[in-house]
Amino acid sequence: MSTTDLKPILIKPKTAQQKLLIETFLKALKLEIFSFDEPSKMSKAEFEEKLKKAKSDSGTILKSQKDINSFFDSL
Repeated sequence: MSTTDLKPILIKPKTAQQKLLIETFLKALKLEIFSFDEPSKMSKAEFEEKLKKAKSDSGTILKSQKDINSFFDSL
C-alpha cells in the first residue's frame, strides 16, 4: 500500500472516557486530530494545505504483527 492510498478515518466516541483514550493514543502516534464539534476557523485553502502536509508527512506503515510489535516497542 502506498501512502497515496491512505484516506482519513472518522472516529466518533460514545463517552468522554473513550474520547480521552482515543486522543491519547493518537497523540502517542503523533497523528493530527481534527475536531468537527468546533466551528472551523480555517479557510478551505488552509484546510487543503493541511491535508497535503499530512499526506507528505505520512509515517510508518505497519503490514504485519511483527511490524506492529516493533513499532509499539519503539515508543
